[in-house]
Amino acid sequence: MAKYDLVTFKCRGCDAPLEAQHYTAGQLVSCPRCTQTMTLDVQETPSRNTLQRRGSEDPGVPLKLKLGEAGGFETTVSRQDAGRMGHTFLGGLLVAVGVDLAALLGFNLPDRS
Repeated sequence: MAKYDLVTFKCRGCDAPLEAQHYTAGQLVSCPRCTQTMTLDVQETPSRNTLQRRGSEDPGVPLKLKLGEAGGFETTVSRQDAGRMGHTFLGGLLVAVGVDLAALLGFNLPDRS
């Protein structure tokens, strides 16, 4: 099962501790205890909201991207996202090699006009 970032907050009606997925920010959520409906706004009260990583304490995979003289950045991504990025890169590389090979061998697409 994938790890998700959870937002913890308190119900505005009964002050019960609640959790929601981070991507539900801006949506209506209901308290299961008092049925109070509220909009989950993480930025509204940042001191009361915290993001928590659930699952193992694995810090993830470091990612460094350099763009020559333009600069670059460093961050950490989850292992699942790192795997997805690797598959995307390899898929794009495979397509590029296929196109180059087709051009070298002289394959031409038929004219559709």
